[in-house]
Amino acid sequence: MIEFLKDLSLWYNLIFTVPILVVLFYLILQIFGLALDFGGDFDTDAGDADIDVDVDADIDVDTDFSAFERALGFINVGKVPLVIVISTFLLFWGVSGFMTNGIIRSALDGFPSPFIMASCGVALVVGIMATKFLSGLIARWFPSIETYSSNKESLLGQVARVVSGEINAKSGPAHVVEPYGNVLTVFVIRS
Repeated sequence: MIEFLKDLSLWYNLIFTVPILVVLFYLILQIFGLALDFGGDFDTDAGDADIDVDVDADIDVDTDFSAFERALGFINVGKVPLVIVISTFLLFWGVSGFMTNGIIRSALDGFPSPFIMASCGVALVVGIMATKFLSGLIARWFPSIETYSSNKESLLGQVARVVSGEINAKSGPAHVVEPYGNVLTVFVIRS
């Protein structure tokens, strides 16, 4: 066990050990409910202070992100929470890179520093493919559409706006505004 811990701290294993430790640390924080929620509401008590913030930004960016979007879409970014994609990649990057370093070290009977790039390449490929596979499985559990109202009768008689090219005999998506003001995506059929 002590030899294993020494191996984890070798300089050529640190680039694989640190991501594993980051994921484990985040998992521990999640278990105890201490992880940060970056999408939540923030409440502050300013006391007697009067705070006025005015932001005016005009940003014009003409960049083609299509290749970048396809690359992120390949590993299911946007279909599952980003933290799952990042955690999965970091975990598989670390484990596969550490194992590759161990295999190279035992095969060469010594110092694998000249082959660190090979370990990084293997870790990158394994990390991407494992992330694609696992996040694809997880994406099946996440709903593609969120709704707010559980009272379906409140939507009867409402006017919906078709959001796809057409509605066929089976169904098609449309947007409807529910009584609480939320825009819901519903599937409608042509009658």
